[in-house]
Amino acid sequence: MTRGFFPNRKAYRKFAKSRALSEKYSFPVCRNRLAQPGFIPSVSLCSSTEAEAEKDRRFDMKFFRFALAATLALSPLALVAQAPANNINQRKENQQDRIAQGVKSGQLTPGETARLEHRETRLNREERHMRATDNGHLTRRDRRVLTRQQSRESNRIYKDKHNVRRY
Repeated sequence: MTRGFFPNRKAYRKFAKSRALSEKYSFPVCRNRLAQPGFIPSVSLCSSTEAEAEKDRRFDMKFFRFALAATLALSPLALVAQAPANNINQRKENQQDRIAQGVKSGQLTPGETARLEHRETRLNREERHMRATDNGHLTRRDRRVLTRQQSRESNRIYKDKHNVRRY
């Protein structure tokens, strides 16, 4: 294409640059608009371009939805990764509250209370030892062992609270 269609050299350079980009990225250019003097196509308004633009918008929305869904699906996993240590501490507190409630209501005798408290103390000592051997952290195996022991202790608390002995 000659420079005769353009009012000055600067307009022609802009056209040539946009034309090179459109060929590089395969943007379709409408031929009927090129005949107008001073027209610099960026993205033409041909029907095929509108269809491609709509297709791109749909792709962008699908990608955005996918990214949002992936983010929402994976965010609870970060919370679960932190949960086991909190879970062990929360169970300790709950079991102490259950023992205290059993003493207050008279469901636990002094002997049952002393035995349950002694076992709780032993569990806490074992947990401290496990943390000391692993630089203040609990391994997955340690958490599993402690959880199992806490479950057994919880069952003992339930049985002692619901037996027929009353204080």
